[in-house]
Amino acid sequence: MAYAKNGELEEAMSLFQDMEGKTLPLNIVICNILIGGMCKAKNIAAAKDLFSILPCKGIRHNVRTCNIMINGLLTGGLVGEALNLHQEMEEKGCAPTDCTCNLMIRGLVHNNEISRALQFADEMVAKGFSADVSTVELFLNLISLGKLDLNLQPVVQKILRDVPVTFTKGRSRS
Repeated sequence: MAYAKNGELEEAMSLFQDMEGKTLPLNIVICNILIGGMCKAKNIAAAKDLFSILPCKGIRHNVRTCNIMINGLLTGGLVGEALNLHQEMEEKGCAPTDCTCNLMIRGLVHNNEISRALQFADEMVAKGFSADVSTVELFLNLISLGKLDLNLQPVVQKILRDVPVTFTKGRSRS
């Protein structure tokens, strides 16, 4: 499956089809690698196709599979589809994790959907999840660019309150 990770999708799909033809056991890990490789190569249509046929092959999506697909959809600008997949996860008993919330927040901001991102931040805090360092950095950048008013966003205040930040004057000494 190194083919998929290296962006060699034709080779990866050929190997995938050989595995199917020889009745070698496919599993969710192999499928996650393929879907991730397709998304990385910006072949979202192929990733969506593979994602959609997994249940027919007896392979159940897990949270990792959904996170890979959500990230690919958001990177590809398919916000509506990412939101639908997030909703389907909850409906089908594949509970979103802190990673899912962080992916949604970053992807929505990347797609200029800041108000929706803040809704996910609120959901993340309500579920007791924490923002990862990339999400915290993103919020700090939005504040510094004047795209987010910290005083009007209590959820961002809650997220940033839990982040240990040390400010020093001048150079820090090690």
